[in-house]
Amino acid sequence: MTPIDRQKKHDFAEKILLLTIEEKLKWMRVSSNIDLYDSKNRFVQIFLSSYDSGMYTYKYKKLHRVFDLNESYFCEFQNGRIYLFRYMYSNDSIEILAVQTKNDSKLIAINTPQERNNPYSKDMFIRLRELSYHVSNSIDDAGDFIDSILGFND
Repeated sequence: MTPIDRQKKHDFAEKILLLTIEEKLKWMRVSSNIDLYDSKNRFVQIFLSSYDSGMYTYKYKKLHRVFDLNESYFCEFQNGRIYLFRYMYSNDSIEILAVQTKNDSKLIAINTPQERNNPYSKDMFIRLRELSYHVSNSIDDAGDFIDSILGFND
């Protein structure tokens, strides 16, 4: 695979943020929408395991030592998926943006944890944190649900 240059990574993160703010992407939580043990999601499992093989089960919930899957998201786009993983390290976290061009292809990381200390990547990590904020708010927003109940007539 040809390496993705820094400007293209930044432009991609900006575009995904813009599409999310404009509500053109429908994000879902990884922990409740992807069964990591299902063979059709094997490339997601391979991607996660490439960072740490510490996958384990606790009371029937999938947990991972380095990824917070409750704060990790994905959306369908054309024939593939865009992923935003919350990667945990020490007492902090960063977002890892990845793409899967089609269901039977590997996930490709747009950024890596090793880049977090690179001054040229700082802006991208800020954008990805902002993206995570908007995605989380779009999933956890109760406003439309409350409005539908208030407007309900039996």
